[in-house]
Amino acid sequence: MQEKHQFNFALRWEQKRAKEQAQKRKPKKTAVLGIAAFIVVGLIGSAPWAWEYKLRQDLGKVNTEIQELSAIDSEVRQINSLKDQIEKKKQIEQMIRSSRDPGTILDKLKNFLPAGTLVNSIALSSDNSMVISVTVSGPMDVARLWTNLRDSNLFETFDIQTVSLQDQKQTLNLSLKIK
Repeated sequence: MQEKHQFNFALRWEQKRAKEQAQKRKPKKTAVLGIAAFIVVGLIGSAPWAWEYKLRQDLGKVNTEIQELSAIDSEVRQINSLKDQIEKKKQIEQMIRSSRDPGTILDKLKNFLPAGTLVNSIALSSDNSMVISVTVSGPMDVARLWTNLRDSNLFETFDIQTVSLQDQKQTLNLSLKIK
C-alpha cells in the first residue's frame, strides 16, 4: 500500500503548530510539578525545626508558670511557718492559763529573759496577774527584757516599776497580767 502524501501546506502548518504548543505545555507542567515537589520536600524537611520551635515556646510557658508557682510556694511556706508559731504560742498560753504552778510559768518565761538574768521571786495571783523580781546586768538587758516581753504576746499588760540608766546590775519588779 502506498501512503498518501498530502500537499496541503496549510493543514501541515496547523498540525506542526499544534505539536509545538503541546511540547511547550509539557515543560510548564513539569516545572509546576517540580516546584510543588520542592515545596513539599521543604515543608517535610523543615518539620523538625518547626517542632523544636514549638517545644521551646511550650518550655518558656512552663518555666514562667513554675516561677509564678515558686513565688506562691514561698508565700505558702511562710504562712505555714507563721501558723506553726501561732500554734506554739497558743499552746504556751493555754499551758499558762491552765497551770497555776509558778514553776511552769517560770519555765515559759525563761525563754523571754535575756542571758544572765536572775529571777529573785515570783508571785502568781488568782486573777492571772503576777509580780516577778529579776536582776539584770545593765540597761541593755532591761531593754531586751522589755522588748521580749512585749513581743511574746503572752501578757495583756506588763509594767517595769523602776529602771536605772546606770551601767550596773539592777533589780526590777515586774507586774504582769497573763492573757
